[in-house]
Formats: sequence, structure tokens, C-alpha cells
Amino acid sequence: MRVLLIDDHALVRKGIEELLQSRGVKVVASVSSGEEGLRRARELAFDLVLLDIQLKGVSGIETLRKLGGS
Repeated sequence: MRVLLIDDHALVRKGIEELLQSRGVKVVASVSSGEEGLRRARELAFDLVLLDIQLKGVSGIETLRKLGGS
């Protein structure tokens, strides 16, 4: 499984990424903003997006809508 991780807290991202990798899950990209997450989602193939709803700038809800999740 290939994961795109979007969270604006570096320590949270690091912890989630380490946990997933320890279980054999590939984190394709780990980014800190909705804008960067959208850009990476357009560039890379992924199976799952882990998305913080309370992002600064473009919110997690808006990011989800732009990804096509209504």
C-alpha cells in the first residue's frame, strides 16, 4: 500500500510515517500543507491519503474536495 500523508505538524507526520513503515506500508510522500498534498497527489500514484482536517491555508476538507472526495 502506498500512502500520501498530509499533516502540518512535523512530529505527527514523523510518528505516523515511522509507524506505517514499521508495518511495511510505503509512505510515498509526507507533506505539511494541502497545497503540497494536492500537487503530490497529481504527480504520484497512491492507495490511501491520510489527511489532517485542520490544516493551515487550504483546509483538509477543501483538500479532500479538490482530490475528488466531495
